[in-house]
Amino acid sequence: MRRRLPSVAVLAAAALVAAPLFALPTAAHAQRVIVHRGRAPSRTAQPRRSYFERSPARQLSLSVGVLRYDPADDDNFPMAALRVDWRLRHWLRSEVGLAYALADVTPAGAPAGSDEEINSSLLAATVGVQAELPVPYVRPYVGAAAGLFGRLDEEGGDRFVRPTMAFPVGIRIPLSSRLGLRAEARWRFDEHETGGSAVDVEQTVGVSFGW
Repeated sequence: MRRRLPSVAVLAAAALVAAPLFALPTAAHAQRVIVHRGRAPSRTAQPRRSYFERSPARQLSLSVGVLRYDPADDDNFPMAALRVDWRLRHWLRSEVGLAYALADVTPAGAPAGSDEEINSSLLAATVGVQAELPVPYVRPYVGAAAGLFGRLDEEGGDRFVRPTMAFPVGIRIPLSSRLGLRAEARWRFDEHETGGSAVDVEQTVGVSFGW
């Protein structure tokens, strides 16, 4: 019996050494299960985003229409506008815009009642904010903007750059998450060389591209 003790001791020691090796696969398997269970759900399992989260954060709008120019007897002249806006809140957007119109104006120094007219380029560059009603299908908005107004007549006419204030009212109609329509009326208070302000009105429609 005493001669068997060393053999038993050797077997017991071998079992103690081998036991952790047999346990490793089980521990690794458990770890994989834990990692799998703790992994974030796939995109298909996530809840569908709301309309407001899917609507584009930024938009580029190209618009055309007419500018009713007060110093030219409230005549309407063709115009185009390029505007970029981005969402600050679900109901608030900021905007940077450029507008250009080609008008027929009476040259400076012409006698009263003269029919003489020259071509003039009317430009406006503004920065502003807009409050928007965030409903899914038609989003009306109002806003306020400030910037610069420029009038560049042909040779012999007025050429100046002065401040302007603008107050747009319009609607955005989203057609998809990347494409929409836009219609707007914008009242501009354009300061002129004499120091007075003319009330000019933009009436435009256009298309918006989001990203």
